[in-house]
Amino acid sequence: MSVIRYRPEIDGLRAVAVIAVILFHFGVDRMKGGFVGVDVFFVISGFLITSILKREFDRNEFSFRKFWERRVRRIVPALVLVLFVTQLVFAVYGFRPERRTVGMQGAAALFSLANVWLWKTAGSYWGPQADQALFLHTWSLSVEEQFYLLFPIVLWCVYRLNAGWLPPVLLGVSLVSLVLFLYGSVFHPSAAFYLLPTRAWELAVGGLLAVVHSPEKNSVVEMALAPWAACAGLGLIAMACVITSESGMLVMAAVAGSALVIRCGQVGICHRVLASGLLTAVGRLSYSLYLWHWPVLLMSDMVDPDAPSAGFPAVVCLLVLSLISYHCVEQPFRRPGRPFLLIGGGWIAALTASIALIVLPDSYDTSLYRQSPYSRYECHPHMGSRADADRAAAWRRGGYQIDGRTEVPRMVVFGDSHGVMWADTIASIAKKNRITTSIFCVSVVNPGIRLPLRRRSVPAGWDFSSEEKFEYDRRRLEMVRKWKPDLVILGVRWAAWKANEFLDLLDWLQQQHVRVLLLEQPPELGFGNRSAVQYLCFRGILPEPGRRTYLKISDPAPYLRAGCTVRYLADQFDNCRIIPSGRLYLNGDRTGALVLNGRDVVYRDDDHLLTGGTKIAEAQIARSILRELNRERVDP
Repeated sequence: MSVIRYRPEIDGLRAVAVIAVILFHFGVDRMKGGFVGVDVFFVISGFLITSILKREFDRNEFSFRKFWERRVRRIVPALVLVLFVTQLVFAVYGFRPERRTVGMQGAAALFSLANVWLWKTAGSYWGPQADQALFLHTWSLSVEEQFYLLFPIVLWCVYRLNAGWLPPVLLGVSLVSLVLFLYGSVFHPSAAFYLLPTRAWELAVGGLLAVVHSPEKNSVVEMALAPWAACAGLGLIAMACVITSESGMLVMAAVAGSALVIRCGQVGICHRVLASGLLTAVGRLSYSLYLWHWPVLLMSDMVDPDAPSAGFPAVVCLLVLSLISYHCVEQPFRRPGRPFLLIGGGWIAALTASIALIVLPDSYDTSLYRQSPYSRYECHPHMGSRADADRAAAWRRGGYQIDGRTEVPRMVVFGDSHGVMWADTIASIAKKNRITTSIFCVSVVNPGIRLPLRRRSVPAGWDFSSEEKFEYDRRRLEMVRKWKPDLVILGVRWAAWKANEFLDLLDWLQQQHVRVLLLEQPPELGFGNRSAVQYLCFRGILPEPGRRTYLKISDPAPYLRAGCTVRYLADQFDNCRIIPSGRLYLNGDRTGALVLNGRDVVYRDDDHLLTGGTKIAEAQIARSILRELNRERVDP
């Protein structure tokens, strides 16, 4: 086995990386960019693995079997322990409708495909589905495992042809992958985040350092500048960790900083800090800490949903599990003396746990609850079946027409999924009062419009391509100009968007002399994008006839932020009024939201109401609509 010289500052850099990731996931406000700790890990891995492989190839000692066996011993034992224990705990305490998903996640991680699975199913790393993925963090392990599988083959081919080609090959891989990453970050952000081709440049940067770095050949000037360069590198990593952004520039800063520390961090103050006893100890523990931190965070919510998920007990649990994993599994199995079959047995046990979760019952009995349907008025852009053809065409022909005795609606509804949510109740009001209405709402697509409308500057939405979003915006403007409606209602999940995203649309509507009602959103609950009725069963909250049941709002910030956005917009434009509907769902001290009205379930998930839930605000919405429509219109 080829051994390279131990460098304690690299363990210290590992500690910085894992601490950044843990603080980011534990919700520490000052570490909004802590996710770049994973990028630091990638550079370190590329450097160390390339150093080992290069030495073995140069000495003609390389063996595919021995290399992959070492990687398996390093990665798999601790991983299968975490997967097996986590799935066992989840089977007992977890949210039953997520069993199949967790089982599939576990199996994907075992087959080194977690990154591909998350890209195809969870979407954005910062989205609600990813937030609930129990093995979200294994995406980076899968990237590294795919790298460990392919990279030795690439090096073997290069050495067979010409060993001198190795630096330009690594440089070429870095540049091509970086271009793909920058392009994908704009046009395909989820793929760019999760997949190896757009992450390979980070590993290749570390590989380049291993190939071209030779401390023995450093000049006097390089040796004098090295301490300062290493400090600058550490500063770049720190800057990336504290800046609130998801941009590729942060990742590039973290990668550049990591490269500087690895290249120049063997001397000076940076070396003394990173090589300190505490940081090197944390660095050696970093793999176990990384494996356990995310499951511990999510499992603490499962065991006690009302307790702070990142509280002191979770931190203690993380440290204890990591120490056990490191000393009892990770370290012993790295030694060749441990039977390799034992690792295979653990892998099979973890896979068996995944299969068991997939086949176990995945729902609760909800017969005690009464649920109304969800709104059907969504202008969905892509037809899921023949029955959805009407939805697919609705946004092109002018939305859903309510009480369409004439072709010109007096009232138009714009919105995202919250506009869809309110649409049934607004349609009911329109029918009762014979108000011709058009409903123009698509889930997860911002109803705001950036003006002047240019085809190339329109960002894509979740279900719309950039071209479709342009056509959707153009069609809405065209219809309003044609119809000259008396009233536009904006039904929006205000907490999900920024106020300035609506300024152009509201200013344009004011120029068209159209009055606007801003419909408040309901308070958001703390259980994520899950079925509310299934969650009530999970928590054992049963309906009682004649009783209103409230669920504690774990984080009031989204609702408060939404309220601030609505008030700000109403203050900016004379034609805007607010429909104060959100407060109807709060309890007396505003710490809880109404989830059960007798036997009737109010919420569909954490932020959407069922149609029966929106009916609670029907009288308030109707008063606001009729008041605005009965006001005298002032035309130019």
